[in-house]
Amino acid sequence: MKKTPFLFLLTLSTLISCGSNNEVALNILCPTGIPSLSFFDQGENENFVTTSNPGEVMPSAFANSGQNSYDAIVFDGISGLTNITKNNRNYVLAKWISGGTFYVVSTKHKKEETFDAESTINGFVKNGVASLTFLKLAKENWNWGDYSNSNKITFSSSVAEVKNTLVANHTSFDYYVVAEPVLTAAKSALKEKNIELNVIYDIQEEWASHYNNGIVPAAGLFINKSSYENKKEKIDELLNKVEERINQAINNPNEVVKKLNEYEDLDQNNDCQYRFGFTPNLVKALQANGQNKFNLVNNEKAGDIKKVANSFRVSLGMEAFPDSAFLN
Repeated sequence: MKKTPFLFLLTLSTLISCGSNNEVALNILCPTGIPSLSFFDQGENENFVTTSNPGEVMPSAFANSGQNSYDAIVFDGISGLTNITKNNRNYVLAKWISGGTFYVVSTKHKKEETFDAESTINGFVKNGVASLTFLKLAKENWNWGDYSNSNKITFSSSVAEVKNTLVANHTSFDYYVVAEPVLTAAKSALKEKNIELNVIYDIQEEWASHYNNGIVPAAGLFINKSSYENKKEKIDELLNKVEERINQAINNPNEVVKKLNEYEDLDQNNDCQYRFGFTPNLVKALQANGQNKFNLVNNEKAGDIKKVANSFRVSLGMEAFPDSAFLN
């Protein structure tokens, strides 16, 4: 990585210590990948914690209601809502950050091939939205059968783990469930090995086709209720800043890429890929010209957060979430 002059580092450190451009008073936990793009300028904020294993880390984070609990947690929205409702956690959903970018892919098969019931599948986060949508579509709409308790499907703890398996040994499974930006990164990595990655299903398109043009929600921002009582002004500011970053990532991604490159250029151990789960170039490729392949959603597009959650929940054949699960 490029060296950065000491004076620049000192200046940057001074700015950070003064709270410039950082939610220094709030502790935030976020998975790497798409959701972390809504915090693209927080790379140097030590209170902004990212993890590449949300399936393992988040449940215990929601359970911690003590002094060291997080003020805000970004997680798979439906999984988070299920957790806080079932276990009476001290969090509420305040905002949607992204919609689904889930795909079923394969290097061994093409879409037009007849599905083999003996085929193996690698998904991620068993109770996450990607898995819930895949399982329902596979059983009720694709005639793939019921994989909910099948030994033919393996659930990794994160989409990053699926990517590692796919790229390291693409024949490990017949099919993989992935999400952007992993899909594009995996395609690129496999192309270097002269291996083609075939998209079998776009889960968002399939869901809309079979379930009344419904949308597939993805990441949501959860707020600690105690934090909101004690730090309402700062939490409201956080929500506004996240909305601003989302709009910038949709409408002016070049500025986002510029900020990520500044972080990448710092002389440090943790680069952009490690911190956020993607490179600046990948953001540039997927967000340029209004593509918004990260499928970030601003308040206008997301609409009523409770309606989005419960419409999807009911489509899964489950009860709607209570009003108490949402920030009022």
